[in-house]
Amino acid sequence: MVKIAVFDLDKTLWDHPDISSTIPPYTSKGLDTIEDSLGTKIRLKSCVKGMLSRLKRKGIKLCVASWNVPEKALAALKAFQIDNMFDYIVIEPHPCKEEMIRKIIKRFSEKKDLEVYFFDDNPEIVRKVRKSLPLVKAFLVGGDIKTVCEAEEMLIR
Repeated sequence: MVKIAVFDLDKTLWDHPDISSTIPPYTSKGLDTIEDSLGTKIRLKSCVKGMLSRLKRKGIKLCVASWNVPEKALAALKAFQIDNMFDYIVIEPHPCKEEMIRKIIKRFSEKKDLEVYFFDDNPEIVRKVRKSLPLVKAFLVGGDIKTVCEAEEMLIR
C-alpha cells in the first residue's frame, strides 16, 4: 500500500490566500516567513516543515495540487525550502483540482494499491474532488480538520 498526501498551498500550507497576487522575488524573514518584493509577508503554518519531514521518513508520497501561477507558487516553495520535500508538484492556473489529482494518481499508477488523501481549505473544491474521485479521502481544512497539522495523525495510522 502506497499512501499519497496531496496538499493545497494557499490558506492550507501557508497563511496567504493567493500567492499568485504577490510579487516575487521572495526573501526569507526567519524560519517560517518569507516576504515578497512589496513587503507582503507569507507565513508557513508552524507545523508544516516538521510534518512533511516526518511523513517523508514514513514513506508517504508528498504532493501538491494548487490553483496558482506556477512560477510564483514554485518560487514560494523554494523560498520556504520545502520544494524538495515533495515527490510531485502540480500547480496550474485553474480550480480543477480533480484534474490535478488525476495527474498525481497517474504518476504513481505503477503502484498497485494507492491510498490518496487530499487536504484543501476550499469547500467547493473538496466537494468536487469527493464527487469526481470517490476513492480519494478529501478533507476540508478548517472544517473536517481544524488545521493542516491534523493531517499527520490521519496519515500515520
